[in-house]
Amino acid sequence: MGATEFEVGDDLDQKSVDSVLFYTSDIHSAEIKNKLISNFQKQFINDLRNLKTRLVQSKTLQDLRDAINNAKDVATRSKIIKDISKELSLDEKDVAQIISIGSEKYLAICLDQNSPDWPGHENFVTSNAKCKYFNKCCLCSKSLIFREFLPFIALRILHLENSKYEYSGMDWTFNVGDEYDAWNEILSLWNNKTAVEEAWESARKDEIYLPHVMRGV
Repeated sequence: MGATEFEVGDDLDQKSVDSVLFYTSDIHSAEIKNKLISNFQKQFINDLRNLKTRLVQSKTLQDLRDAINNAKDVATRSKIIKDISKELSLDEKDVAQIISIGSEKYLAICLDQNSPDWPGHENFVTSNAKCKYFNKCCLCSKSLIFREFLPFIALRILHLENSKYEYSGMDWTFNVGDEYDAWNEILSLWNNKTAVEEAWESARKDEIYLPHVMRGV
């Protein structure tokens, strides 16, 4: 029915991890879990095939900010913004948002926190509230990802892999499987493989910081 193992454990009045695993590890439970995991994975694949997040690979975030901020006058600045908006297929107001430090959300640039559209957002973000689920930027059309974010994406993937011990069975897939697959897909789609390799190296050397808890922070 889609309940996680520990939700079932509560129904059985079992609090111990070992006892929950004992009662949910028989062959019938395994069949149910495998079917649910398969359904989740099919949905993940569908989400990835329709990846909404936009990857900006032609220019770095710093390039754009320097070009706009170093404009000598208002007319030049306006022209630069207009040229960038055409190149990136964005509204001019979105380009102006890019240069705002407040638009940086750890893993991406957010163009509009008030209008998230990642799958299932309506269950977590109330109407007229700002989305603070930065772990879902990988599945949202309001997100822009520049080269500067690649090391943080690699680190986020490592965080998710290391968190598996915190979950039981299908709980990890249910809670973070879509996010994990999406971040990996973004790195696989990035056309500069050297940049991706450097991102992994930076993440593994602990050269950057990223909060482990990124849901609703």
